[in-house]
Amino acid sequence: MKKTIITTLMAVMSFVVVISLISTTAYAQQNETKTMDKASKYFAIQETKISHPDNMAPEHQQYHQIAIALPPQGNKIYIGQVSYSASTPVNVFVMQPLNTTVTQNATAVPLANVEGGFAVSGSHILEDEVADNVEFAGSAVYFHSRSNEPFTVAYTVVGKTVNPTPLYK
Repeated sequence: MKKTIITTLMAVMSFVVVISLISTTAYAQQNETKTMDKASKYFAIQETKISHPDNMAPEHQQYHQIAIALPPQGNKIYIGQVSYSASTPVNVFVMQPLNTTVTQNATAVPLANVEGGFAVSGSHILEDEVADNVEFAGSAVYFHSRSNEPFTVAYTVVGKTVNPTPLYK
């Protein structure tokens, strides 16, 4: 009888410890998610757009077309993935801000392309695609064609916006 009571007490105590650990872990995960959500804004967008003349670089207006998927939002950074299908081959461009104070006295600026005060890095910058799936991180995302003919693009973007955080203070 004594042995049964001790075994039952140990089982109840083990059960209480396990429940406490599960509750503590769930509470910690919930608070971690809330903290992360304050700094990040998640989004999912599904749209179809018709391009317009490239107003990102005025010298391109009569020769190139663009459709903006994610416009610049101050100093916010977009991180995510876009899948798209276009009526003609397009490039996906991810814009990065250009610090002109750093580059004004540089003898060589190691940038692929500079348009309107932004450094532009691009997925498939040299090869046009009609459909693709691209991961990105940057200040804006847009579709670009080197043709002056408008194109249609259907796309889905999922990701989040974050505030820039310096590595070193």
